[in-house]
Amino acid sequence: MEEHIMIQFSKKEIEQYRKRIQNNPALVRHLQEEVKAVFTSRIQVPEKGIGNWILYYYCPDCSVALEFNRNNEKEHRCPRCGKIYHGEPFHGAWWSHIHNQNAIQSVNMGILFFLTNEKEYFEKVKQILLTYAKYYVGYEIHGNIPCNGPGKAEAQTLDEAILIQHFVTAYDMIQDQLSAEEKKTICEGLFLPAAEFLLKYTEKQIHNHAVVIGAALGMLGIILDRKDCIKIAVYDKYGLKDQLDRGVLEDGMWYECAFSYHMYALKSFFTYEKFARRTQHGLLGHPNYPKMISCILRYIQEDGTLPVINDAQLSQGGMEEYQILEFAASNFPVDGIHDILKKSYQGTPRSLNTEAFLYGPETLDTKQEKLKESYIAQNGGGLTMLRENGNTCLCFRHGPYAGEHEHFDKLAITLRAFGTDIAPDLGTCGYGAPMHYQYYKNTATHNTAVIDESNQPPVNARLVRYELKEQGIYLEAEADFSKDTRPRPDSNAPRLWKEEIYDGVYMNRRLFWNPKWLAEVFVVQADRPHQIDWVMHFNGQACKTPETAAVSPFSQNPPFCFLEKMRPLAASQELINTYQTQDIYTTIYTSQQNHHLYQGLGPGNPSDEKITYLIERTSGKQAIFCHLIEIRKDAPTIENVKFDLTGKDATIRIKEKQKTILLQMKDQLPIQITELN
Repeated sequence: MEEHIMIQFSKKEIEQYRKRIQNNPALVRHLQEEVKAVFTSRIQVPEKGIGNWILYYYCPDCSVALEFNRNNEKEHRCPRCGKIYHGEPFHGAWWSHIHNQNAIQSVNMGILFFLTNEKEYFEKVKQILLTYAKYYVGYEIHGNIPCNGPGKAEAQTLDEAILIQHFVTAYDMIQDQLSAEEKKTICEGLFLPAAEFLLKYTEKQIHNHAVVIGAALGMLGIILDRKDCIKIAVYDKYGLKDQLDRGVLEDGMWYECAFSYHMYALKSFFTYEKFARRTQHGLLGHPNYPKMISCILRYIQEDGTLPVINDAQLSQGGMEEYQILEFAASNFPVDGIHDILKKSYQGTPRSLNTEAFLYGPETLDTKQEKLKESYIAQNGGGLTMLRENGNTCLCFRHGPYAGEHEHFDKLAITLRAFGTDIAPDLGTCGYGAPMHYQYYKNTATHNTAVIDESNQPPVNARLVRYELKEQGIYLEAEADFSKDTRPRPDSNAPRLWKEEIYDGVYMNRRLFWNPKWLAEVFVVQADRPHQIDWVMHFNGQACKTPETAAVSPFSQNPPFCFLEKMRPLAASQELINTYQTQDIYTTIYTSQQNHHLYQGLGPGNPSDEKITYLIERTSGKQAIFCHLIEIRKDAPTIENVKFDLTGKDATIRIKEKQKTILLQMKDQLPIQITELN
């Protein structure tokens, strides 16, 4: 075979890959199948820069991605409702799918070429790059996407950078076989104008966008030998090193506090590191890389998913995403990484994964790592996760403001039992779908308290105390809008709140959890009267529907305007409501105190599905919400619950079949637990 010279792989590594591939012909066949749609069809590259935001490729009614058909740029079908869309923004978003396929499969064809030396793959990659080089200079700068700079081929700088990352990687795999004229054409027609464009629109913020753009600009700097690009992309303020220094919190969580963006940022960091590791500009020695990996392993749930928080689309995630950790497993000795990689290949041979072949360890350790136990977040991202026998039960959000991808949901909880989401975080849909801003990205669609149906402004919540008791775990957290300076990260974000509404507001939530039930006291104080809502929503259905007439409309304001069949529950001192999710029953005991209690339906995710809402409403300067929640499959263990509320303090008397438990949950004080026979 011909000798290949690359930046990203040494001659020795290439020789080793070629020897190993002789024993793994299935990987070649797998890659051939992956590239087939692009390899066997005519090259599709637009003459003008018409790519639109790929997140516009969503059904406005169902909030799900449309079906992409490479051979049909005119019709775009929703897989749920069957409606077919035409024109913009769908046509331009279709072209963005084409760009992505061209870029990703160029890398795969580059891999096939240097592994097999089959020239047809080299020729296809070369022709794709030359075609882009022909048109790219003339692509109009366009795009008006929220919170994003513009693009040329794409509609935003972020997507432009991802495209360039792939093209630089693919170019490096074939460059030593190109003629001098072909190299000049590609560099001058594609990479140089891309570098100038990214230099102009490099983001001055700590943000996942800046990581993606910095990775692309750094790779361009290396391939073009442009030291100015490398300096700005890697070493200057807001460069990759600065992103690692300031964007990673104490516990290793990426500051945007959404695991989708934790993985997204890490993926671009690693894309750059894979390319730069043999140069003097790699950052693999940075101490925050292993911290970011440990953070992922800490929060993995029993089904392999990560908790949905902030801007997370339910279509994101999945075990295959962990396969970017193959590169990490070869570079960072983090406990548990081999185990999660093994689990990510369930049903799919690891031998068919190019990440494993090119970057991963030769074998994965056979030692089985147990899922992490409960984690109390005393700093960093402020996401406490409580587990029982490895199963996630409760997540509690009491961390810092997370910037652009925040959902304004401080002190929110999610509940999970028997491997099933009971009271979930809904995440969001594609950002181009109307329901993203109108519904999902709002305080009131989370399991927390809401003032005047408005979003919380930026605030740093904090964990006040935690106590590990024989009977369970006690947590207390607060969000003080009256004293907080509304801290914001060094990043840009749309203003989706009204600070004046929450001025003078203080919230305190206390939780006592054991594997059988959860007790809570939620206190809200303000310096002037407000409407105060306590919100919970559940997968599944209410076991009993109120006989009262529905309030219609329940609200004129989003997101509550999307709720339907909201019926007031009959007033009583204590109310008991039960909800069924598959064969799981969730019972909520409520101390109502003359509050108004409503039950009804709201959009799930996708938005054409329904979830059940329970909203407890009062008005005034202070509210105290007190509940006990039991989740079970079998007969209930609780016979009755009594609440005694005094000021900001609560005593809850829980009568089980064998004993009675007295909980005293007082403001800023340790919990007192008494068992009575």
